Amino acid sequence: MLHPQISCIINNMDAAKTLVKERASRVRILRGMTNLTIKSFSAEAGVSVRALKNWESGSLAGLTDKAAEKLSLAAERCGIHASNLWLMYGSGAQPIMLGEIYNKADVVNEPPVAYGSRFQISAAIKKEMKFFKRLNPGAVTMQILDDSMEPYYRIGDLVCGIRKMGAEVIHALNQDCIIETAGEVALCRRITKGAQEGRYNLSCINPNTTVEPSIVSDVEVFSAAPIILIRRLG
Repeated sequence: MLHPQISCIINNMDAAKTLVKERASRVRILRGMTNLTIKSFSAEAGVSVRALKNWESGSLAGLTDKAAEKLSLAAERCGIHASNLWLMYGSGAQPIMLGEIYNKADVVNEPPVAYGSRFQISAAIKKEMKFFKRLNPGAVTMQILDDSMEPYYRIGDLVCGIRKMGAEVIHALNQDCIIETAGEVALCRRITKGAQEGRYNLSCINPNTTVEPSIVSDVEVFSAAPIILIRRLG
């Protein structure tokens, strides 16, 4: 009978080997989604062919956090969204073609017809937004159509951010974001952690807002994009 300490060491070694093999499988899946050869994908990621082969086969110590970051960034450039968390641990949102979720209208919400030309976005601003989205895969833009986020964001303002999805939404906490809920509703709100696991509270920041309710609790969120760019129409 093995000594308990030796048995524990063996179990830990087996778990580590399993993790390395699982990571290797996810690297192969990711590269397969890009339709690139090992040589082409390694060049895109800025790593050696030998290193990528080792990560895909589960040789040596396997994929590292730093390597996962390089691969996920390379995948983004190839039109695939895959988080480091998924590559390393299989958690969070599954990889997805950016075109399936990001090639939406330039602005995720449209003003009601009754609002007239007051909210019309100029051709120059539309061009700028398209350029912003080209440079930033996963970018999203929306127009502020109520007083919920005043005084920082005024009615008519165009705001932009880069989506965080799945488990990555937690990195947007306590920030003003463009929110897309699981029910495909687009909102600009401050996001905080909800009482339920994986749910979030969405709040207006204007204490005198006319929007009701000013706080919605425990919402299922598809994506949250911290606002990094504002364009005023007037």
